Amino acid sequence: MVRPFGEQNQQLKRIVNAPWYVRRKLIHQDLKIHPVLDFMKIISKKFFEKLHQIPNILLQLPPYDPAVPSSRKRPRAMLDYTYENFPTIKRGRDDSTIAESLDP
Repeated sequence: MVRPFGEQNQQLKRIVNAPWYVRRKLIHQDLKIHPVLDFMKIISKKFFEKLHQIPNILLQLPPYDPAVPSSRKRPRAMLDYTYENFPTIKRGRDDSTIAESLDP
């Protein structure tokens, strides 16, 4: 099974018909699309903020304490983690010099 962000990256590369050497981060920046895990964090954060407004006792979650080890497995614990989809790299030259050299 392909991970969600892997599937997203494959589909975006197919949509823009990008060659193999184009970095995924550049495709995301150009299309202004958030990676899947960042999008999931935004959606779950909104969900947990609205959860306190639900009057039904059965739908409310028990108290959340991140210090308790069993609470770390709960969905809200995902909001505290930072996932780095793209490794940071050092570039040998600036992007602007590449664009200038390609202009006729």
